[in-house]
Amino acid sequence: MTQDSVRADQATIAVRASAISFSISPARAVDAAVALLSITEGVEQWGDASGVDATIASSLNNAVSALLELDDETVGHADVRVAMIQGAAAARTLWQRAGTWVNHERADYLCALVFNRIADYANALEAAERGRQLIETNGSEDVDRAFLLLESARALIGLARKAEGVERLRQAETITQEWNDEGLTKWFEEKAQPVRDLAG
Repeated sequence: MTQDSVRADQATIAVRASAISFSISPARAVDAAVALLSITEGVEQWGDASGVDATIASSLNNAVSALLELDDETVGHADVRVAMIQGAAAARTLWQRAGTWVNHERADYLCALVFNRIADYANALEAAERGRQLIETNGSEDVDRAFLLLESARALIGLARKAEGVERLRQAETITQEWNDEGLTKWFEEKAQPVRDLAG
């Protein structure tokens, strides 16, 4: 099967994944998580490249990102936690097949976000550093690098490696000094402040 080929079951999964990504709310989080898990299971079963890989990867990214924004109690539900982990992993698998290196490092960033959100700091650090290495190997993507450094910092502090975490935070802040985008800087500051609070 070529990457452009799409079977009926793959097309169905693509539609379902898109629908789920737009339907996540606190009240429906667990139901959405269970549905998301069925999507990831379907993706795992077909294995081969498909013409809808990128479409499903994008939907999974959106769905997991929405789950990440929910309150701690909701994120603490077993189904939600597993859906975030498997959803991010499935998105990464699909981007490995269908995306560029930028898609690959952003998939690692999503994995890092998920693992930090559930306090799995060792896996968060591995994902963030993997994404950062992709950037250093392939080209220049300073915005993404700054946010990956933030996730590394958060993970390192969580692992009681505070000095290393503070250094990663400093590196991220240094990158932002070159930015001229007020919206982007504000977004970074919102993400950075909790890490600064952890760093003391």
